[in-house]
Amino acid sequence: MSGLHPQGGALVIFDIVSVDLSAGCAKPEGDLVNMEKQFYDDGETISITDRNCETGYVPSSGDITLTCKSGQWSKEISCVPGLYPN
Repeated sequence: MSGLHPQGGALVIFDIVSVDLSAGCAKPEGDLVNMEKQFYDDGETISITDRNCETGYVPSSGDITLTCKSGQWSKEISCVPGLYPN
């Protein structure tokens, strides 16, 4: 039938694509800078160091590794003033 409706109209096929955003994580919350991406895949691991905080600030727990698991980061992170702010 070459894709035409029997009554002479065009046959239209829709393909619905679903993206499950819960399968990954948005960049970690907080006052982090210099993040490589805005979205990370499930299971992806990132390292947070003082370069991810504003000048003079450091990660509250020291350098830390976070893992994205089912839409949530494994730990919360924030930046605090360093001992010797620039």
